[in-house]
Amino acid sequence: TWVTVEATRKDRVTLKPRSLKRIVALVSGGDFAGAGAALKELHVTGQRMGLEVYFVRHGYLGLANNWIERVTDEHTRGMGSHPSSPIGSSRFEEFKQATVQQVAMRHLEPYVRDGALIVLGGDGSMRGARAIYEEFGVQVVGIPGSIDNNLEGTIALGFQSAVTLADQSIDSLKATSAAMGSVFFVEIMGAGSGHLALACAYQARAEGLLVNEHPDPNTYIDEVILGTLKRTLGVPNKSHLFVVAERTPHRHHKDGGVHGLVDYVAGVISRWPERQPRPDHYPLTPATKATILGHTLRGARPIPEDKAIAQHLAHEVVHRLIESPEDIVGCLLAYRERGSISPIPLHAVMPKQFDWDVFSRMHGNTRVS
Repeated sequence: TWVTVEATRKDRVTLKPRSLKRIVALVSGGDFAGAGAALKELHVTGQRMGLEVYFVRHGYLGLANNWIERVTDEHTRGMGSHPSSPIGSSRFEEFKQATVQQVAMRHLEPYVRDGALIVLGGDGSMRGARAIYEEFGVQVVGIPGSIDNNLEGTIALGFQSAVTLADQSIDSLKATSAAMGSVFFVEIMGAGSGHLALACAYQARAEGLLVNEHPDPNTYIDEVILGTLKRTLGVPNKSHLFVVAERTPHRHHKDGGVHGLVDYVAGVISRWPERQPRPDHYPLTPATKATILGHTLRGARPIPEDKAIAQHLAHEVVHRLIESPEDIVGCLLAYRERGSISPIPLHAVMPKQFDWDVFSRMHGNTRVS
């Protein structure tokens, strides 16, 4: 089956070696750090190779509205260090409709004669790229970009910058928690995907992590979170901080995440006997609070590692499109550990598996039962 599907992908490659004349690039889905560095490198490398370079504003929405612009050096000044996406992005659900795709392809068609479309984004963006490759024959290549880092086999642009920014905020909260005896619940973006929350929690040495992937969040709250607080609340200079992935479902609020969780935990703590005042004993009353980092992580300034990965991927995309389009068209160009770069066919792009080994290590276990 794999051989057949791969043969079909290669049959759709119409771009010949050394025939590329122009590239069109867009950023789709949630924005992320490193997009600017990748876009600038696409322009610089493309220009050096004699290509016309175009950017599309606001992703697939821009294709539908014909927001396609020729790129100049002036457009890309300072772009490499730009937080978020300097050409905009969007979530455009209507692009799933065949009629909308047809309109977008009419706008794109003049630019991809002897040209290619480069899509920067996450899983939804790659599904869109696959659709227009398979349905309309657009010569397309994907570059992974998502703070969720939820594509198997690659590091996504924006992930490491988001972790770095979150770590700064969490460190500040841990210092306050240790000083005041407070309990903090920090909500991290990633609805349905706990990779970012896991990385933030592990790097910051948080006391616990509540994620969508957990099979029983309610039990985790009662046994792990409250159990940890029961053992350590009141220990001098001990911080108490728990990371929560947004929308993680639990019985304390229909929206999940930190909603309802803070009030529930605070209520349970207030009923513990050791928290009650006695003659000549006045316990430290811990404040229980929620902090939602939310979209601050999307707008992170790219750290040097994200910029380097972005430049490496963009450079390779242009050169491989020129030299060996059959190996890269219809694929996501994946950045693996130790700087290894290789294509993954769009039909084989899969969600990343949650790292239960790291989760277990964080909780002092060697494995998850």
